Amino acid sequence: MMLILAIVITGIGASLTVGMKIVPNPADGLASVVGEKCHKGFGFGKNFFDGISIVISLIIGFVFTGGILGIGLGTVISMIFTGRVIALLETSISRLYFSVTEIEFAE
Repeated sequence: MMLILAIVITGIGASLTVGMKIVPNPADGLASVVGEKCHKGFGFGKNFFDGISIVISLIIGFVFTGGILGIGLGTVISMIFTGRVIALLETSISRLYFSVTEIEFAE
């Protein structure tokens, strides 16, 4: 239950940060750029970037310890579903942000 809640809250927070054009943390900023360059959304970029991060972590673990170190089922589930939550919320949060800013600027 905690993992599901953490994935949803992380997805909402990342979507809000990027959708409202607030300066994101470096990983989310890079994931957003990857999504834009691939002509996909931020959710795809997040999945791609997180997947690459897991692969790099696995390689480093195998090189230095000879096994999987720090990557478990929760990590893989988080990698997959955080990007999907972002993809679900991305357009609605962007629409909400632009509708609120239009109201503020109209007044």
